[in-house]
Amino acid sequence: MYSKKAVSDSFSRFSSTYDDYAEAQAMAASLLGEFIKDSIGETPCGPVLEIGCGTGFVTREIFRLFPDRTFLITDIAAKMAEICREHLAALDINCDNALFASYDGESNWPENRFSMVFSGFTFQWFTNFEKSLLSLYRSLVPGGILAFSFQSEGSFSEWEEACNRLDIPFTANQLPSIDEVSKFFSGFGIKSTVLTKFIPVNYRSSADFFRAIKRIGAGTMNREDHLSPALMKKLIKGWDEMAGKNLTVTYMAGLFFIKK
Repeated sequence: MYSKKAVSDSFSRFSSTYDDYAEAQAMAASLLGEFIKDSIGETPCGPVLEIGCGTGFVTREIFRLFPDRTFLITDIAAKMAEICREHLAALDINCDNALFASYDGESNWPENRFSMVFSGFTFQWFTNFEKSLLSLYRSLVPGGILAFSFQSEGSFSEWEEACNRLDIPFTANQLPSIDEVSKFFSGFGIKSTVLTKFIPVNYRSSADFFRAIKRIGAGTMNREDHLSPALMKKLIKGWDEMAGKNLTVTYMAGLFFIKK
């Protein structure tokens, strides 16, 4: 299991290169933004909370939906929250009604506080997934909205297939299951609207794919079976030979919309 500090340090370290490599994350943010716009309807009064703002891919969409709300925009990496504000300002989005701060999304949030909580591709980093989701749901005022996406189990199928064919361990981080999250909410009598989206991203090579993971800060592993340099070299060479000139990696995203 990785430490929260390791995750925070990694995303802070690579915050300046995040946008250059975060193609899948940008696509997922667009999907979540459209999902929220299509589902939102009326929301009660109150502040809006974002968990894991990154550089602001989802933030800018929600600011435009709620120009008159008060926002608490958070990320576990302080540098990310700073860059998010800078990016919104560069887009002439008024941030006077927002506080940008470093918070752990798994904090104990006050109950009945927020009119909306949203998050894009962050919850897969939670160490106590179900407890944290319930805390965020309870932080909503009656009628409030919880809308989020996360990278889910089933991602990186091409990587896994290459490993299987080459007899190399598949060492991607374990990811939460969309079905399990849906069942979790159902178990508490919480109704959710769920979408499953596949996000294919093309890379010049498998080395470029692994480089992109690192350059967005997502290289922290939650398992101990790292590949040796020799096995990594074998994987890169073999995967590239299988893929030819068009190496595609598929990210699987779960999108949830819940009204309290």
